[in-house]
Amino acid sequence: MSRPSPGPTPTNEAYRQAVLDAYSGAGTAEDRVLATLLDVTASRFSAPIALVTLIDRDRQCFAAAVGLPREGTARDRAFCAHTIMTDNELVVLDASVDPRFRDNPLVTGPPHIRFYAGAPLIAPEGVRLGSLCIIDPTRRERFDDADRAALRHLATLVVHRLADRRDTGEAAAEAVAAAGDRARRRILDLVGHELRTPLNAVVGFADLIAGGQTCGCPQTIDYGDHVLTAGRRLQRLIERVLSYAALDRGELPLADAPVPLGGLIAAAREQVLPEAGLVGVEIETAIGEDVGTVLTVDPDHAIQMVAALLANAIAASPPDAVVTVSLRHDPSGALGIAVSDIGNGMPEATLVRADRPFERGGAPHTARDGHVGLGLPLTRLLAEAHGGRLDLNTGPDGTTATLWLPAWRVGDGGSERPGTAAR
Repeated sequence: MSRPSPGPTPTNEAYRQAVLDAYSGAGTAEDRVLATLLDVTASRFSAPIALVTLIDRDRQCFAAAVGLPREGTARDRAFCAHTIMTDNELVVLDASVDPRFRDNPLVTGPPHIRFYAGAPLIAPEGVRLGSLCIIDPTRRERFDDADRAALRHLATLVVHRLADRRDTGEAAAEAVAAAGDRARRRILDLVGHELRTPLNAVVGFADLIAGGQTCGCPQTIDYGDHVLTAGRRLQRLIERVLSYAALDRGELPLADAPVPLGGLIAAAREQVLPEAGLVGVEIETAIGEDVGTVLTVDPDHAIQMVAALLANAIAASPPDAVVTVSLRHDPSGALGIAVSDIGNGMPEATLVRADRPFERGGAPHTARDGHVGLGLPLTRLLAEAHGGRLDLNTGPDGTTATLWLPAWRVGDGGSERPGTAAR
């Protein structure tokens, strides 16, 4: 069975990578200034290991290191791959009990990481290149606000040094600018889709009321409650979009919070009930005793992901069909939310568009084109930002789309887990 990817992926990864490429020379040679900054960092925090890391495509590279060779590690093992998902410091007091890292080979084997604290290296372009981090094989009891501020200040000095060595050539500048333009267009289109989905619920219920299909009775009041719920959600999403100060860099923020699985699925189902009702499709939920399982996710985006899978299944279903929501469990502890329809399946071209919705002149495809609009690409993007993945299995008897969330998001665990931003 498929598993989620080992770590989260920034939503503007292509842009972040283009900026990092311009800094690539900063991590190739010994640098006395970086070495001095690391010595100061290790001393300030009494840490046996201190690193300046750059998160490249598949590797975590060490631009400077104290206590470890400068060989780097695979990206899927890197704590710093999580650090670059937020502007805040990532602090793990005991990695051996943190669900994100307890099975990591760097925890179970050398260097036997227990304590980790990393501050993201935020380039002038606004993306996170890597981190300044400290590591200890002994767990710690605390890392207070003064410690966080000191680590953040030292990280700023590291960024200044890296900037002195970045490629300022015309080709590098053009590559960064082009990648930034693509990231902005993609996120603006995807956010627009996210706003339209709850709005469709508002319009759908309003249409039922206006068409005389209800009456001035408890049923009408119930529909009114649905309209109010969807409208308020739309208001929240609009407020979030207005607060996207970094939207010009193609960022899509996440705000992690504990969410009961049953409540998440119920909220997503409520969003698509108007569409299901208009075509006579029923939605059955079979999650059993897992209904109370707590997921640590961005609530709005998690609801949006499941709602998008439901909407796509409804669009693919014949009248009076049934769409089913069920769960899958991976041996690693990952959880899969599976949405199945009994349509005719997706053609290969549609599956490709689900991965690459912007290839035709940068314009997104619509649901008229094989019943896949931006819902699946957006879900895939958000799943990867959550450290998971989207699997699509299709055939002549229907399609099952499975949203996989990693084990560390199943439950209310995590050491000093801050709100994150999928960058």
